[in-house]
This record gives sequence, structure tokens and C-alpha cells, in this order.
Amino acid sequence: MIRRLAAALALCLLAPAQALAGEAPVVLVADPWCPHTCDSQSGIDGYMVDIAREAFAMDGIEVIYKTTSWARAMRDVRQERADGAVGALVDEAPDLITHRQPLGVQVNVFLTRGDDPWRFTGLDSLAGRQVGSVRSYSYSAEIDAWLAANPGQVQAISGSGGARRNLRKLLAGRIDVMLDDDAVAGDTLRRSGQGLPVRVAGRLPGGSLHIALGNRRGNHLAAILDRNIHALRASGRLAAILAEYGLTDWAGRQGL
Repeated sequence: MIRRLAAALALCLLAPAQALAGEAPVVLVADPWCPHTCDSQSGIDGYMVDIAREAFAMDGIEVIYKTTSWARAMRDVRQERADGAVGALVDEAPDLITHRQPLGVQVNVFLTRGDDPWRFTGLDSLAGRQVGSVRSYSYSAEIDAWLAANPGQVQAISGSGGARRNLRKLLAGRIDVMLDDDAVAGDTLRRSGQGLPVRVAGRLPGGSLHIALGNRRGNHLAAILDRNIHALRASGRLAAILAEYGLTDWAGRQGL
């Protein structure tokens, strides 16, 4: 009897490890939004994907990362062709599941041409300006509401590479203001060459960034992320990943 109980206990202890070893890879999708999420063919994935990859690896789960347009990424998660869309604001997709521990933060930036004296002093200061944005992106509840209420002033482009394409429109005078994430705009300017006649006219916080997870195993994956992102920060590994992209941990700045 004791031998049978011991064998049964051993099987119970082995079951989680066996289940873990057989767990399907996590498929993550995003659009190229470097340094948060980069082109999967470029040789770097972006710090959010790197952190997620290591967080899941701590539980023995492989990550497969693919890039597409943001609209397609969200659609793939909703239709269960992918497990998560990387780079979503916490309230961007209320029908999907988000983890509590952020993977980054978004700060919106308003760029103008260098010879334009305009300054962003609030959304009312955008009156009369043509604003370049990316269709299907969420910037913040406040900015999203302004964009929806002022369609005549908004030129929203579709597809990937939005920052690069809007930068070209700004330099060509087809828009007056380029709206994007601060880190993304900075990365785009660095890649486009030094000395471009562009300046920052203002910033507005957007919110924390997460992975929007599908409903099939979203709660399970969210629990893994919350546990292991915390562990990566405590060990110093999260800061090391961010340093590879020239970034620092957002937690101290945001009180997270």
C-alpha cells in the first residue's frame, strides 16, 4: 500500500513538468514598431518581444514571433491564429485578455518640421493642423477621441512602417504634425539619417504597453507573464534587455 501511494505521489509531482514540456509554443504577432517590436526579419525582435520570450522560457515555453500590420495582428489573435498581439494599451482591446505587469510604456510625441514654430500645448492647439497618424493604432483614450472627432484634420495611413511613411509626408509638407510614440519616432529618425529638419513640438503620455492575449489560454499566459516579468526585473535581467536598446526601466518613472 505504501509503495502504491509513493508511486501515485511521484506521478502527481511529475505531471506538471510533463505537461509543461509538452505545452505548445506561444505565437506572438505585432507590427514593426521598433524598438518596442521590430521587424522579425531584421535580426532584432524588439525589447518587448525579448522580455516576453525570456519570461515564457522560464516556464519552458517557446515563443514564435511574426510581424504583420497591427490590424492583422489583432485580427489573428481574435481568430485564434496567434496567442498574443504585442504592444497593446491596456484598454485597447477589452474583448481580449491583458496581463497586469506592463512590458513597456507609451509616450506620444508630436513632430513638426524644423522651421515650423508651432508648439503642442494641448489637443486644442491642433486646431487647423493636418495630423498624420496610423489607422488602427490606439494612442490614448484622449487622443483617440480627438482623432475620431476631427476626421477632416487627420490623415491616417494603413499598413506597416507607419512612422517611416508619415515622416516622409511630414518632410514633404503633406501633413503639419506627425503623431507617434516617442521611442519609435526617435528610432525612425536615427535610422533615416542625421540632420533631418524635424523637431519635437510636444509630448503626451499614452499609457502602459502589454500583450493582448486571446481567450483560449490567455489567463494562463497572463499569469506566467505577471510572475516572470516581476522575476526578470528583480534579477536585473529586464534592465539588461532594455540597455541593449539604449533604454532604461520605466518602473521608477511610472511608479509601476
